[in-house]
Amino acid sequence: MTKSMVTVVGGGETVVLDATDSGYDIINNFQLGQTTFVVGDVNTLSFADGANGAEIYQGGNLLATVSWQTASTFANNVNDIFVTV
Repeated sequence: MTKSMVTVVGGGETVVLDATDSGYDIINNFQLGQTTFVVGDVNTLSFADGANGAEIYQGGNLLATVSWQTASTFANNVNDIFVTV
């Protein structure tokens, strides 16, 4: 599984998380209320606390690890963080 690094540098950033990709993203500098993730289906998302931050899954696919965040941040704010295409 490949991974790519995404650093969110300011407010209002939008990051596309692609479930069809064979890898996952590592997100740095996430800001609640400022960073938005685009996903294929909000209803199939799940979250887990990993060793390197919050892990975001769609179905069984790891989409991203968000550094310095917890799974509860995402689970409790799904409608504020995620949008669909």
